[in-house]
Amino acid sequence: MFRSRNEWFAHELQCHRREWVCQFCDHNPFLSVPEFSKHIKSAHTASLSSAPLQALILQGEEQVDKIASDACPLCDDWKTDLHKRALSNRSTSFNPVKSVNGEIYGKPTLFRKHLGNH
Repeated sequence: MFRSRNEWFAHELQCHRREWVCQFCDHNPFLSVPEFSKHIKSAHTASLSSAPLQALILQGEEQVDKIASDACPLCDDWKTDLHKRALSNRSTSFNPVKSVNGEIYGKPTLFRKHLGNH
């Protein structure tokens, strides 16, 4: 289907691994359009009078910049590897692992390599 791992993963990030970021507040990103829409309707009703909901959905959509440790649908090795990396405390600017609110995430490039090896 795809000519290379890079082409496949570009498709993965563009079409499947998306999140929605609220432009009006510092809420954590939403993982689905219904969650994001519910937030906009309940927390930012006034903003809906100046912009249609669909426009806000399109404006807030982004590709993910981190992949959760439980994201591999084929094994638990991704989770194990990220937790080992996090425990080793390699805190450099090049570290492909980050912790957010106690959850461990890896960079998309690291996940591409992992999932592509399957």
